[in-house]
Amino acid sequence: MHSPWVAVDLAADPVARARLLRRAHEVVLSGCGTPPVLREVIVRSWARCTAAGVDPDRPAPLMLAPEEAASRFATHPLATITPLVRGLLGAVSAEARHLVAISDADGTLLWIDGHPRMLEAALGPHFKPGALCSEAAVGTNAVGTALALEHAVQICSAEKICTAGPAPRRRSGTRARARSSGRSTSRAPSATRTRTHSRS
Repeated sequence: MHSPWVAVDLAADPVARARLLRRAHEVVLSGCGTPPVLREVIVRSWARCTAAGVDPDRPAPLMLAPEEAASRFATHPLATITPLVRGLLGAVSAEARHLVAISDADGTLLWIDGHPRMLEAALGPHFKPGALCSEAAVGTNAVGTALALEHAVQICSAEKICTAGPAPRRRSGTRARARSSGRSTSRAPSATRTRTHSRS
């Protein structure tokens, strides 16, 4: 059985899946119902975002200055694993244009690393240290939804209701794992299957 926490099955065509999800997203936004292709975890996330009055066109709010985010991360328990994360994901990031991020328990990003072009693309929607990426702040996204559910979850680009994170390319999936002390998130605007954890 396909896991409800995984957006794209390994055996599935990721491009075709992304197109199907985009069409389903458009159907929901047009008020024409909820296609069965949408996972319940996503439908419920969208409902929470709608109830919270989330503006999907608003960039992630900046809660901390870059210096303060760096200072907080320096004393964070996950700071010690960043060399390991870089070592494990370095080659993958270069090929697949991944971003890896770590947030605090509230969803405020404290550290982000990855492909230089994706880091640059992430600046516009404020997917950077100091930005708040909770569901209530920016909508459905790997960091915020994992925190809301307290469970690892993979989110595809068409399943998001937010602008936080670089614009998707051919396909996008993000898996995040929540922990009480912090979150690390592996993002891949072009292809994501990697999960780091403590983590979207």
